[in-house]
Amino acid sequence: MTETRLRTRIHTLAYALCILAFSMLAYLNLLYGFYRFFYAALFLVALAAGGIGYTLWVHRQQLSASGHGLILGLMAVVVLVLNLSNPQLASFWIFPLILLALLLLPLHRGLLLAGLLILLQGIAMLTQAQGLLAIASLLSALLLGAMAAVFAYRYHHHARWVGELTTTDPVTGAFNERYFDETLRREISRSESTGHPLSLLHLAIDYYGELEALHGETSLHPLLEKVSDALRDTIRAGDSHYHLGRGEFLLLLPFTPEEGVRVIAERIRRVVAEGTWPIVESATACLGGVSWHPGDQAPEELVASASRALEEAQRRGHNRVYHLDPFTSRSQPQADGSPAQG
Repeated sequence: MTETRLRTRIHTLAYALCILAFSMLAYLNLLYGFYRFFYAALFLVALAAGGIGYTLWVHRQQLSASGHGLILGLMAVVVLVLNLSNPQLASFWIFPLILLALLLLPLHRGLLLAGLLILLQGIAMLTQAQGLLAIASLLSALLLGAMAAVFAYRYHHHARWVGELTTTDPVTGAFNERYFDETLRREISRSESTGHPLSLLHLAIDYYGELEALHGETSLHPLLEKVSDALRDTIRAGDSHYHLGRGEFLLLLPFTPEEGVRVIAERIRRVVAEGTWPIVESATACLGGVSWHPGDQAPEELVASASRALEEAQRRGHNRVYHLDPFTSRSQPQADGSPAQG
C-alpha cells in the first residue's frame, strides 16, 4: 500500500466518523427541538461529506492537498459560534474537530489548529461565565488532544515509512525499480524540454550467481549495502541509483553526455575493483552505458539498450565497461580502463 493510498483511506474514515457523530447530534437536537443546532449539525455533515468527495478527488495528491484546512476551518467557525450562543450544549462539539485536525493535516499544523480550537473555545466559554464547565471542557479537550496527538504522531510516522518503502529498497537503501520507472520518464521529459543529454548505466556484480549459491542470498545483503553506499558516494549530486536485485543496479545520470558517462563508469569500475567488501573481500563489476538524446528513444528502449551494453561487457569478460550507441550503430567499449574497439 502506498502512502497516498493509506492517507486516502484514513482521511475517508475520519470524515465518515465525523458524519456519524454530527448526524447523531442532528437527530438529538431535532428530537429536543433545538432547531438551530439541528441545522448546524446538518451543515457540518454536509461539510464532512464534501471532505470525503474532496479526498477521493485528490487521492493522488493527499500530501499536498490544501482543501482539508479550508473544510476544517469552516467547521471550526460553526462550532465556535455555537459555543458563544450556548456553551452548555456545544462544549463537546469540538472533539471531532480535534481528531480531524490531527489526522488530516500535517502533524505540526494539526497540533496548531487543535490548540487554537481549544484556546478559542475556552475563551468563548469563559466569556459566558461558564467557569466550572469551561475548566471541565478544556481538561477533556486537552486530554483527548494529547491522546490523539500520540496516535497522530505514530500514524504520520508509519505513513512516511510506508512512503519510503514504496520508493526505497530495504536491503541496499537505494531506490527501487518502481521508482526508477517514474524517475526515468520524468528525466526524459525534462531532457526533451531542455535539450540536455541523459545517460544510463547498468551495473552487475561479477559472478553474483556463484556468490549467492556459495554464501546464500541473505548473507550477501551486507555486500549489496556497501556497494550501494559506494555508488551513492561516487555519483554526483542530482544523479541517482536503483537496485534491481541479484547484484544489479541502474544509475541514472541527468545532464551527462557520452564522454561524461564513460568517465563515471570507469570511476565506478575502479571503486568496485579496488575496494574491500564484506563477505567476499574483493569483487568486480561490469557496466553497460548508453546515452539518450532528445527525440531518440522511449524509456523502455533506453533501459533495453543499457542492458545490451551490459551483456556485451559481460561477454568480453569481467571487470569491464562498455558504452553502446544504438542510433549510429557505433559502440565504444572499455576494458579495465583502456579503450578498445568493438
